[in-house]
Amino acid sequence: KNIDKFYAKVDYPYALLFVKCEDKNNLPLLGHATLLAHIVNPTKSLFATANFYDTMIGLVLPSVRKCLKGFGFDELKEKDDLDELIWAKLKEPNPDEPEGVIGKLRDKYGIVIVALRIVNIDPQDEDLRKIGLTKYRAEREADAAKAVANRDAELTEGRVMESVARASGITREELEKVLATNPK
Repeated sequence: KNIDKFYAKVDYPYALLFVKCEDKNNLPLLGHATLLAHIVNPTKSLFATANFYDTMIGLVLPSVRKCLKGFGFDELKEKDDLDELIWAKLKEPNPDEPEGVIGKLRDKYGIVIVALRIVNIDPQDEDLRKIGLTKYRAEREADAAKAVANRDAELTEGRVMESVARASGITREELEKVLATNPK
């Protein structure tokens, strides 16, 4: 029997290297993601394009760039839902792809993208990367110092309240009730 189509629904991971990507501050970014995809129409994937992998990357990468351009590097590092934002961008209809990038890949090239996961994003320039990491560490250290200072202030406030209550001959709870009605 002449067989012209077959379906091998095996999801393969493909690497997506970020090239020529920038954040909203025009900081060049370097990173990579993984695309989980499979071929549903081998005829289209082999004959509608010279190289289905290059076509897939060529269609997905502009959407990734557009999504990354909407955020600063610091925001990107903190984003937990970046994968979902890029996925939504890939599904988003536009004049060139009424069914989005995912629909175009499926209909025109026989490729179904199942998932996209960001692996890492860093500034492209090593000096900028070091500066970014230094800033990131400094912010974390400042947050830690602030937390310690707040805890110490709470402990000190508690000791002061206890001392004032003892000196006034009342309990701390009674002092807090008095202060609630008359803070002066």
